[in-house]
Amino acid sequence: MLKVIGVGYGRTGTTSLKHALGLLGHSPCHHMSELIDNEALSQKWYDVTFNDNREWNKVFEGYQATLDWPSTSYWRELADYYPQAKLILTVRDSESWYKSMVKTVLPVMENPLGEKGSATWLRRMTSIKLIRNDTFNGMGLTDSKATIQRFEQHNKEVMATFGSERLLVFQAQDGWGPLCNFLGVPVPDVPFPHSNSASQFPQQLYNQQSSKNAEDAL
Repeated sequence: MLKVIGVGYGRTGTTSLKHALGLLGHSPCHHMSELIDNEALSQKWYDVTFNDNREWNKVFEGYQATLDWPSTSYWRELADYYPQAKLILTVRDSESWYKSMVKTVLPVMENPLGEKGSATWLRRMTSIKLIRNDTFNGMGLTDSKATIQRFEQHNKEVMATFGSERLLVFQAQDGWGPLCNFLGVPVPDVPFPHSNSASQFPQQLYNQQSSKNAEDAL
């Protein structure tokens, strides 16, 4: 049963938040990186995306939280399906976000799909449809103005939909205080995790090969 749902786009500190939620006991946390080399989970998301098979409890079986794509594409539906879950909108400066997307997600969207039916193929087909085609109208992020506009529009839509009792608007630099207060848990005696800069982004998230650093994706 999901307790926390991330409703922000990728490249907004979701990997840092994933690690933070783990330290706070909200783990395992679903994330795009969970699909790497996981054919069963990749198949579930392919079925959600292309076959409209929305068996959410099966998709998130064993998970306490979810962040990033592909789940953020279904933020409204998931918020309704799990009414007790807390929602976190990860945000960052729009221009900085776009530059990070161009350095990471955009280039690998053009790589080969891999063997049909493999975990890589299933994951990449899902990602291309949900991110490039559905979210950004098939432009592949090449139109900076339109892409930034969509990013900002999404954030405004989320903030207009939920109140502060259920939604936390969060940046990684905010640290433990707002997050722990929102979740009602003590602040841990460790630094807030910061990971996955654009230079650390593993191309393997969308490529055919896996990576030992796959958790730092998106």
